[in-house]
Amino acid sequence: MKQILLVDDSEDVLFLVPAILEEMYEVHTATNFSDVNRCISSQEIDLILMDVNMPTLQGDKMTEMLKMCKQSQEIPVVLFSAMDADDLEEKVEQVGADGYICKTLDDELLQVRVKRFFEKE
Repeated sequence: MKQILLVDDSEDVLFLVPAILEEMYEVHTATNFSDVNRCISSQEIDLILMDVNMPTLQGDKMTEMLKMCKQSQEIPVVLFSAMDADDLEEKVEQVGADGYICKTLDDELLQVRVKRFFEKE
């Protein structure tokens, strides 16, 4: 089963998104960069869903750091945010992310969008 790391500071998102994706993927969660590093070191993560607006270290900065690190640079990072799609697309270009998904709690839509990233492999 593919493994996803969801990085977000919202308790609601950290509860709901894994519930939506758990039938198809094993979902791990992290709320900060230390948790992200710990998870990447102990699990074989196939995709990272990264919230952009985080309290301490912004998700775009975390993405840049992950893409510079040899251990994590090959893991696809998808920005996952409630930001406008045009703004997210710009962020993707700026930080070297592999794409974006606008936050939605529409179960089927989220499943389809995540599945598309795995089909690109």
